[in-house]
Amino acid sequence: MDKLNWISICKFKRIKSDRFVEDLLSYEKKLYSNCFKVGVIYLKEGQATEEEMLRNSVASDDFEEFINFIADKIELQNWNRYNGGLDIKNNRTGTHSYFTTLDNNQIMFHVSTLLPLSEPDEDDSNDKASTVITKKVHIGNDIVCIIFNDGDSPFVPDCITSQFNRMLLLIHSSL
Repeated sequence: MDKLNWISICKFKRIKSDRFVEDLLSYEKKLYSNCFKVGVIYLKEGQATEEEMLRNSVASDDFEEFINFIADKIELQNWNRYNGGLDIKNNRTGTHSYFTTLDNNQIMFHVSTLLPLSEPDEDDSNDKASTVITKKVHIGNDIVCIIFNDGDSPFVPDCITSQFNRMLLLIHSSL
């Protein structure tokens, strides 16, 4: 049956409630958000793996200058704007992050050096990868991820494993 014939045999009912329109708008707003999260990974000289990059907790002055250029450092505790999934009550995802607005869009940055390393599980005490899980949970789920290369080491995109990262933007400190 083609679509026009199907429509002609349907019986439509008039909806007299304003609530219906409000529900449609609410649904539309959920689909098209003005809130975004972007991952930022610090790549030190000599690093080649995602784990090595995610284990960084201190960055260079060049990295700090870059991140402060694109966003403002904010305290997460009791943050009342878009939080990008970061913990704003118990500091489980760190105490600070970076946030900005652009044309009424809110952008929260998941900065690898600010997200805490996880404590290894007792069962995984020899597994170094288990310590980067908190960072990976957030950055690995971001569609856009900025890689700040702070040296001459080549960046190989395949080292970042994610089903969600769709755009990797490489920023090189010496260019």
